[in-house]
Amino acid sequence: PNMTWEVDIWKRLRNAKDASKMRLMAKYEGRNFLISRLVAEIARCYYELMALDNSLKILDENIEIQDKAYLKMKILKEHAKSNNLAVNRFEAQLLKTKSQRFEISQEIVEKENRLRFLSGAYDDKPILRNSEQLMSMQVDALQIGVPAQLLENRPDIRQAEYAIKAAKLDLKSVQANLYPSLS
Repeated sequence: PNMTWEVDIWKRLRNAKDASKMRLMAKYEGRNFLISRLVAEIARCYYELMALDNSLKILDENIEIQDKAYLKMKILKEHAKSNNLAVNRFEAQLLKTKSQRFEISQEIVEKENRLRFLSGAYDDKPILRNSEQLMSMQVDALQIGVPAQLLENRPDIRQAEYAIKAAKLDLKSVQANLYPSLS
């Protein structure tokens, strides 16, 4: 069994080890970036779902009002106070609003399915939400600072930074291979 030992005069081995560490950190930051994106997408879908609930509530109120107006127009027509054109216009508006309600209901189902997909919860339980408080929710103040400092918080930026550091260390290690080694 032959054993050799190399003296790391030119830091070739240390740079290779540090480059491996930097690549590991870059992968870790890439994972953090994916987690951040997933959380942001879930939050966006959740708030869109709450907004759709509020739209549905408004449409239901409009349908109720338009239904009453349509019935009043029919009564006016029966008593010769209105013509069929007015009745048809109110009926068309009522049907249009009902079709909008159907579209919003379909979007709600799509958003709920998207949230279930993103969260990995495929049960039939309804997604709990308090849509009435959407407009009265308190929004936390945004952090202030120099934009360059805020960029340092982004995992994708840190991932790229680690990848660049690893590439520089790899280059130093390769350059050290060109120098003579002492074994």
